[in-house]
Amino acid sequence: MKCDQTKMHLKRKIPRGIVYHSLTESLSLFFAAIFGKIKSDQIIEQAESQFAEYVEAKYSVAFSFARTGLAAVLEKYDFPTGSEILMPPITIKGMLEIIKFYGLKPVFVDLCENSPNFDQADLERKITVKTVAALITPLFGMAPNMEKVTSAFRSHDIISIVDFSQALNAKFKGKHLHSFCDYGIYSASSLKTVDTCGGGFVVSASGKGFAEFKRFQASLSPPSRWLLVRRTFLNLVRNLATSRVIFSLLTFWYLRLLATISPDEALKQTGKRSGKLSNSLPKVWFTKYTSQQAKFLIRSLVSISSTDQKRIETVKQIKSRCYDEKKFFDEVPDTFSVFWQLIYLSKDPYKAQRKFAEVGIDIATSSLSFIPSLLPDGDYKLSNAEYIYRNGVYLPCSLNLSDADISMIATVINKNDD
Repeated sequence: MKCDQTKMHLKRKIPRGIVYHSLTESLSLFFAAIFGKIKSDQIIEQAESQFAEYVEAKYSVAFSFARTGLAAVLEKYDFPTGSEILMPPITIKGMLEIIKFYGLKPVFVDLCENSPNFDQADLERKITVKTVAALITPLFGMAPNMEKVTSAFRSHDIISIVDFSQALNAKFKGKHLHSFCDYGIYSASSLKTVDTCGGGFVVSASGKGFAEFKRFQASLSPPSRWLLVRRTFLNLVRNLATSRVIFSLLTFWYLRLLATISPDEALKQTGKRSGKLSNSLPKVWFTKYTSQQAKFLIRSLVSISSTDQKRIETVKQIKSRCYDEKKFFDEVPDTFSVFWQLIYLSKDPYKAQRKFAEVGIDIATSSLSFIPSLLPDGDYKLSNAEYIYRNGVYLPCSLNLSDADISMIATVINKNDD
């Protein structure tokens, strides 16, 4: 039986992740990007309103990138040069580039040993009289104790911003994570659960903040059709590459070849990204969100909760079949985590990738950056965060896994000696 199961997996490979669109939707988005109308304030305002309603926020403003939303928040406050902003050590480098552009000093907070969220003791140690803001990023869809995290900010009048791009629908005590902060930021980029081929949203409860963000939005350059075409084309290629037939016949073997030529490249979910910080911010970051993306957002919101439930159930099934749950992060009491990715902590992720590949399962580590390593003066003690970054492996937990797929994933984990 085990032999038959292994042969089945050798024929039917499991990709490291999926695009949350059907191939038909990806193709439609691509053609709409080429031929469709991309400027409609009415449609964008409708999408903003519906996104705000969906996440139970009062206000929502759309931007071309989530990092542009962060720029809007920092622009609003105009903090003095040299002010400090607390931030996670694992995120996209674009967030750091925005922070440095506004003359702020990033202060990195270590993560917990058994959770991909801020270590509370380290967080409180890092607060100084210069701290003006904090960027919280609940990684991999796992929710933190938001009351505990934000209590320190409130007592020091620190502006709190939660980037819930990987944690849409995650909650603490039944409330969306952004409701505990001054602002929330969501990235609707590739592979997210709501993916509009790029774009970002800032949500808030402040009417004054909303008005200022809308003025910032109005000051941006017209939307870029070329950017949208490029994004939708990449979306279509990724969707084709991760479809089970194409992945089994071509993509899996390409990744296996890449693992022998460039192991670091093959190990990252979407490949290695540039580790060089830009001296200036790209103009395309300050273009407007398109109405074609807004239309797709409106259609996508309908099905997100059901796809979340299916993914969460898959995660539960995988974890229940593993002997040692210490290989996974602990869930914080009173939280609802959505598991955008299921993280398995491996002592040797390269070895783990080879072991899974033997039975046709492709795994990867995050393509986010370990931000402190990008800075020339980065002398930081962030041992937990660095271990999670280096050793946290994404396990497949997509919606279309069969019971046999789930059993095979658990079997490899149970046999792995780390």
